Amino acid sequence: MKLTHIALVAALMSGGILIAAPINAAGNDNKAADKGAMQQAGGQVAEQDKKFAMQAAKLGLAEVAMGKVAQQKGTDPVKKFGEHMVQEHSKANEKLMQIAQEKGIQLPQQIDERAQTKMDKLSGMAGAKFDKSYLNAQVKDHKKAVKLFEKQARDGKDAALKQFAAQTSPTLQEHLKMAEDMEKAQSR
Repeated sequence: MKLTHIALVAALMSGGILIAAPINAAGNDNKAADKGAMQQAGGQVAEQDKKFAMQAAKLGLAEVAMGKVAQQKGTDPVKKFGEHMVQEHSKANEKLMQIAQEKGIQLPQQIDERAQTKMDKLSGMAGAKFDKSYLNAQVKDHKKAVKLFEKQARDGKDAALKQFAAQTSPTLQEHLKMAEDMEKAQSR
C-alpha cells in the first residue's frame, strides 16, 4: 500500500517521529505541507521562547512548592502569603503547561535541584526565622521572575507565550511588592 506524502508525514507524526528531510512518495514538492506539519509539532518555536517557558516553569513550580512550606512553617501573615502564592502560581503554571503542550515544548514537572536545596534549608526553620528567610527568597525570586516575564512580553517571538508573559507580569509585580512590604514590616 502506497501512502501519499501528507499521509506519510501524518503517520510518522502520530507515532512521535519527526524527520528532518521530507519524504516525497508522490514526487511532489509540497513544502507548505511540511511547514504546517513542523508547526503543529512545535518545530517553529524560537529557542528564546523555549528558554522562557522552561525558566518560567521552573520558577512557577518552585513558588508553589515553597508556598506550601510557608503554609506549614510561617507565622500567620506569611502562611496567608504562601497560600496566595500556591493559588496564583498554580493557575499560571496550568496556563503555561497548556501553551507549552500546544507548542510541543516539554516542561519540567518537578522543582529543580537549586529550588530543592532552598526548600530543604527553609524546611529546617520555623516562625520568625522562617518568615525572614522565606520573604527574602520571595523578593529575590520575584525580581528575577518580573525581569524574565517583562523581557518575554517585550521581545518574545511566539504570540501565545508573549501574551502569557504580558498578562502574568502585573501579577508577579504585585507579588514582589507584597513580599517587599512584608519583609519591611518584619524588620521594624
